[in-house]
Amino acid sequence: MRMLELADRELGALADDPDYAPDRSDAPDPDEVRVRAQCLVFHAASPTVSEIFVASRRADLSRRERRWIRAQEASWLSVWEVSDVTETGVMLEDLLTAERRQSQPTGAIRDVVARDAILARVVDAEGIAIVAGLHPVRLPPPLTDAVLEAVREIVGTSGKVSPERLRQIEAHYVLLTTWNAVVKRAVEINGMNVGPSLSNADGDAALVTTDHFEVDPRDRATVGARLSALTTVRAAPDGTDHVLVFVRPDPPGAPIIVARGLLDARRLRVESNSVERADARRREIEDACGVLVRHRIRAHTDPWRVVDEHPVSPAELERKRELYLEMLDKAHDGLGGKTPREASATKDLRPAVERLLRSIESFEARLGPGRGVDVKVLRRELGLD
Repeated sequence: MRMLELADRELGALADDPDYAPDRSDAPDPDEVRVRAQCLVFHAASPTVSEIFVASRRADLSRRERRWIRAQEASWLSVWEVSDVTETGVMLEDLLTAERRQSQPTGAIRDVVARDAILARVVDAEGIAIVAGLHPVRLPPPLTDAVLEAVREIVGTSGKVSPERLRQIEAHYVLLTTWNAVVKRAVEINGMNVGPSLSNADGDAALVTTDHFEVDPRDRATVGARLSALTTVRAAPDGTDHVLVFVRPDPPGAPIIVARGLLDARRLRVESNSVERADARRREIEDACGVLVRHRIRAHTDPWRVVDEHPVSPAELERKRELYLEMLDKAHDGLGGKTPREASATKDLRPAVERLLRSIESFEARLGPGRGVDVKVLRRELGLD
């Protein structure tokens, strides 16, 4: 508080400058106010408030207190992305300077997940990286990229930004106002609900679709035999005769699974990952079995909706994993019409593939332990691990 009082006296005009702290109809969050105050104390003007404070109070400050103040002065405000979270630490990467730090998973960042981005000051003190000032809103990758693009355009660079540049008061203004603008716009559009928009290899929108057919117990064996005789049906991986795996035979040698069926004594249940695939399987089944099967009901499930009170089954996670793998060989507008697999092999498009993977990782990490897919398999498939 002593330094804040000094800041008010030394930098009162700047602290009240509407260009730095623009008038807003809603009161800023206390955490945001704290970030602004720290930037003013440790980085605004020359000498800084902290330098004036140390010079005037040197006899009253311990050596450790002086080291802490110097560490604060050496820090900078930037966009830090969580690259990994473990029991022992949170790995952070500065997306503007490319600096990396490991911080403790405590305090303000105790609940971050992979690919979250935070606007923060990270202070190196006594061998420990400490998040000492943090904007209250974290961003997922698509919104983070919007901030980075705007900031780089304003500072006039497409590459790295030096820590020295980010210590300047103008950089603080750009970062804070841009971050707030992106947050406000995202809330207005979709309430910050940013997740991957996926389709299968046929280009169909992903929607888990389950068709239920009624089967007379006396006809079960015949129905099973007729379906197993189809050229698009393969033996189940576990060898059970009541599980049916429908495939699309192309490309040769690597058939794509398009549906799974389960035949018991009285019903046949067939699940696909799009309405179009479900329609095709229904026609195929009814053509093969005729009156031996009777369609009763169709159900749809959003593949990305997580119902907190129910556990996610391994089969549900596997369905999502298959969708992600199919995505690698589907043309993507954001990749110039190329597939992620094709784009990852080119230098110019590889950053766009990386952004796509970060978005998926962020979405899955937010679902919580045991509920999200480990998408490291996608990086391995593309050689980006």
